[in-house]
Amino acid sequence: IEEARTNLLTYSSEFDNAAWNKPDSTVTANAAISPDGTLTADYFADTVSASGHRLYSDNLVSSGVEYTLSGYFKAAEQSIIQLTFGGLAGSPYANFNLQDGTVTDSGGGGVSKITNSGNGWYRCELTATNIGTRSWMVNLLGDDPVGERIKAYVGDGTGIYIWGAQLEAASAASSYIPTTT
Repeated sequence: IEEARTNLLTYSSEFDNAAWNKPDSTVTANAAISPDGTLTADYFADTVSASGHRLYSDNLVSSGVEYTLSGYFKAAEQSIIQLTFGGLAGSPYANFNLQDGTVTDSGGGGVSKITNSGNGWYRCELTATNIGTRSWMVNLLGDDPVGERIKAYVGDGTGIYIWGAQLEAASAASSYIPTTT
C-alpha cells in the first residue's frame, strides 16, 4: 500500500502541450502504444540544429528539497536519454541506455534507477535534492552515453518515445499518477 502522493507535473503524458518547453526539439503526440496499452505515448525528437535538444517543465519547485523525477522511455532511432534537475552547472543528472537498461553516467549527487517495464519500455528515475527551479528535464544525447547536462550535437530528426512523466517531493517514485491541468 502506497502513501498518498502528488504528481507535481501537469500534462504528464501530453508533451506536445504548451506546458512543456521543447528547445531544438519536436514532439509528435500519440505516436506509440504506451506502457498502459493505449495509443498515448509521444515521440520526442531532436531538430536539425547544432545545439542541446531537450524537453522540460518550469514548475515552481523549491531549492534544497528532495524530489524524485521519473518517466517511461522507449528507444526509437536513439537510445540514450538524460534526466536532470534544473539544468544548472552541478545539477544532479543521470544518463540512461534504453537498449540495455543501464545507467551509463551520473553526477551531482543524485540516485538513479532504471526498471524494465516490458515491451521495450523502461521507467527511469532520478532522486536528488534540487538546486534550481526548473523541475524536470529530459535531454537527448545523440547516443553519447556520458556527459553532464545539455550536450550540443547536430540533430537529424530522430528520437525516443516518452510517456508518464512524474515529479514527487519524495525519496522514491510511487506508481504513476496521470495529470492534466
